[in-house]
Amino acid sequence: LIKKGMKAIVFQTLMFVLPFLLVTVFCSDGISRLFLDSEESIHYAKVFMSFCMPFVLFNSINNLMHAVFKSAGAGMQLVISTVIYSVSRILYSYLLYGKFKMYGIYAAVVLSWITEAIYGLIIYFSGKWKSEEYRLAENN
Repeated sequence: LIKKGMKAIVFQTLMFVLPFLLVTVFCSDGISRLFLDSEESIHYAKVFMSFCMPFVLFNSINNLMHAVFKSAGAGMQLVISTVIYSVSRILYSYLLYGKFKMYGIYAAVVLSWITEAIYGLIIYFSGKWKSEEYRLAENN
């Protein structure tokens, strides 16, 4: 059941995220100017949309893994995944801000999404998220 759900979620994510992603990346100037009036703010918004948004697919993987862990009753994996994201975001921000300033913070966002996605995928494909009840139901 989860494998069927995964296929549907991946398809839905691509259908809903990709159009938004393409508009955001290629129209970042116009979108920024709709909401901001400071040139510095517009610059950073455009950089965020151009640099970070293409990596939002990693964040979609994280949302997918959270849904799997929640639905399968793997609360501990969900907590660990969330802690990995939070700690990596703080660590990457600390390490990158000194040299790269705001761009380092943007890179920290992306790297923390990737770090959590790697963890989630490793746990998913290893099957460590499956409870004993899930394994029994899966075999029937």
